[in-house]
Amino acid sequence: MATAATIVDDSTTDDATTTADTTATVDTKVANDDTDATTTTSVTDDKTAATTTDDWRSRFAGDDAKLLSFLGRYPTEKAFAEAAKKDREAARNSLKPLGDDPTEEEVAAYRKNFDVPDKPEGYLEKLPEGLVVGEDDKPFVDAFLAKMHEANASPAQTNAALASYYSIIEEQAATEANELAAAKEASSDALKAEWGADYKRNLTAMHAHLDSLPEPVKAAFTHGYGADGVPLGYNPEVLKWITGLALEANPLSTVVPGAGTNQASAVADEMANLEKMMGNRSSDYWKGPKSATLQERYRTLVDAKQKLAARG
Repeated sequence: MATAATIVDDSTTDDATTTADTTATVDTKVANDDTDATTTTSVTDDKTAATTTDDWRSRFAGDDAKLLSFLGRYPTEKAFAEAAKKDREAARNSLKPLGDDPTEEEVAAYRKNFDVPDKPEGYLEKLPEGLVVGEDDKPFVDAFLAKMHEANASPAQTNAALASYYSIIEEQAATEANELAAAKEASSDALKAEWGADYKRNLTAMHAHLDSLPEPVKAAFTHGYGADGVPLGYNPEVLKWITGLALEANPLSTVVPGAGTNQASAVADEMANLEKMMGNRSSDYWKGPKSATLQERYRTLVDAKQKLAARG
């Protein structure tokens, strides 16, 4: 019994030892397996981290090599995001308008940020190529730039405003020139239709009469505008009225234009020459292509002399 028991105990012990050894072997393998797993996992994580670190730039840049190079200055995605946030906040602050009562420092910083010159005349140094301010426009432009400087306008804003102004002025000038040309032509056509052959003589009388008026009065007619925006000098009714005044004041103005105060003498001299021709029946007054014109001219001079005599 004891031997059996001993045998049994030995067998049990051996089995236990074997089992323990086996268990230890299994545990060791499991441990080794865990170690391998841990090692594998650790290596995998390192590769993933490395892959993620490398790939975010490629994913962001795509095929843009320059953008990829730019992203290379940031060590991580987080660093890039933080930098982008900082830049956005800086831009937002730089675009922040001035308050109602800014300090000198705030104004100086704002002007520096937007390239606003220290003085209004500084805008003239930043005019775009081709934009020139004439001497006649300078007082207006100086006043305009002073107001823009008070508002802290950027050079780009003032340049755009000035360019628009000159563009509008040029368009208005072109339109006005076309309208004046049309008014002048219409006036000339109307007077030619009414006066016929006397058109040039009547205009000569009118201009002579205007020249006899005081300068301010003459300027009012030659440079003035009517309520319709048409110059008085291009208004047929005004021109006919002035011509009527001219002929009433000086009936000889169309007969001997340019004679001035010697009209009576000029009429007498020309009549004497024609009367001398009349005494020769073979002269141009009686024969040839000029006879009709000379005879009509003599009758005109006689009529002018009678009008002049009637006026005393």
